[in-house]
Amino acid sequence: MDDSELRRQVEVLLQIGSNGYRPKSFFETETKFKDRMYSKNYYEPLRPEIISRVPRNTRSVLSIGCEWGATEAALAEKGLRVVAVPLDPVIPGGARAKGVEIVGSDLTTALVELSEEKFDCLLLLNVLHLAADPEGLLSSLNRLLSPGAAILILSPNLRRLPNVWRKISGDEYFKDLGDYEKTGVHLISLEALGDWLKGTGVKLESTTNVLSQQMQRMRPITFGLADSFLASEFIVTARKDEAFPANITEPDVESLNLCV
Repeated sequence: MDDSELRRQVEVLLQIGSNGYRPKSFFETETKFKDRMYSKNYYEPLRPEIISRVPRNTRSVLSIGCEWGATEAALAEKGLRVVAVPLDPVIPGGARAKGVEIVGSDLTTALVELSEEKFDCLLLLNVLHLAADPEGLLSSLNRLLSPGAAILILSPNLRRLPNVWRKISGDEYFKDLGDYEKTGVHLISLEALGDWLKGTGVKLESTTNVLSQQMQRMRPITFGLADSFLASEFIVTARKDEAFPANITEPDVESLNLCV
């Protein structure tokens, strides 16, 4: 974060302070793991691998859980209409200045404000593992998507081999892995995500395992067959099923708080 961004955030905080209003994220961004592992990063870097997966015919993008919005701003600078539901009113100002439309003080409000909109692409960047009801969230957002719209999901791989090994070996910091109530995190994996997508009108198209440099050195040994167990995160490309029934029952948006 550069000095100008820091000054901007301080100015916003001073304005909020003078109004007596305390901003709050529309979902709990910090997990209950030691050192807040797998919490949402407010300053996520630009992700070229996400931008490259946005279909060429895309004109409008919806981002849920936008932080300072480096990826969203880059898409806006490419001429796309980008609408973002932010984490809080302080962080996304830099993205707004670069053309990103910021809507909603919380998810429920945003869904109401956008109820008449249709988007060609949906971004869920490091959000679903924190959602109290991931499948319900996906269902609620489905109605904001055009037929055939793309859904791009970036998520940490909670079931990666090092985590599972720590759990079964009795590491006290990972003993609750898989218990959302105790950790604030779902044990998300490609398999779990596939289950969430079922019934929400979304077809899984492709997945990419993202490996750290250390894990990449192990690929020659495993011939790439263990990538899904070694990846630190994964990127999923899915698409709204045009043939999915239009009379799907929508979940109660009031119940879609993303984290307890």
